[in-house]
Amino acid sequence: MANLFTPQTDTGKTPWLKNFADKLNVYAPRYGILTAEVTDAVNTAVDWAFRMDVSNKVTNYKGSIVQWKNFLRDGAPVGAVVTMPTAPVLGTAPTATAPGGFARMAALAKRIKAHPAYSRADGLDLGIEGPAADVLDMDSQKPQIVVKAGTGGHPKFGWTLGKMGGLNVYKDEGTGYRFYARDNHPDYEDTAPLPANAATWKYKFIYVVGDEEVGQFSDPVVVRVGQ
Repeated sequence: MANLFTPQTDTGKTPWLKNFADKLNVYAPRYGILTAEVTDAVNTAVDWAFRMDVSNKVTNYKGSIVQWKNFLRDGAPVGAVVTMPTAPVLGTAPTATAPGGFARMAALAKRIKAHPAYSRADGLDLGIEGPAADVLDMDSQKPQIVVKAGTGGHPKFGWTLGKMGGLNVYKDEGTGYRFYARDNHPDYEDTAPLPANAATWKYKFIYVVGDEEVGQFSDPVVVRVGQ
């Protein structure tokens, strides 16, 4: 399998692109990279970082809005902030770059690696020497969930982030599975109010890269909650 020029996760792409764009000007004369191509790389890095920031803010805001909505339906834990979340400030967009920025950067990387003057040291500095082991088979990714004891009897779930962007949580309280939450950092704890009587809650989880679900759902996880 060919070496990886760009990381597969959106989170990993941000530092990779910044490093590549910041250093490309140094290597441009050696590898025949045009000034316009260097400028495009720099502008694409800035544009991508801004779009990632906006995407993350909106995703987190959506999660807080869903939780705020659920407070009215289910009740809220003691001490929870129950007012409507404040919409994020997205800032001013930089100069928009053409679609397919990472395809253009990969093409530049291929040109550099095919140049007679190419050295592995240069490739490592630019971040274009990636082992095949870095390439993930996204279709086979499946969260492995470990049930843990949470705060005050709430269910808590251990999972591994790896090279994924996060995890979507689906929950079934007896009426079928529905999207429940997005978790970007292990572990995940369900802080919904516990029922007065014993009940069964079911969960399933699936990895997320960027804004897309990837791979397979976890095996169903069943927990008993309440008195």
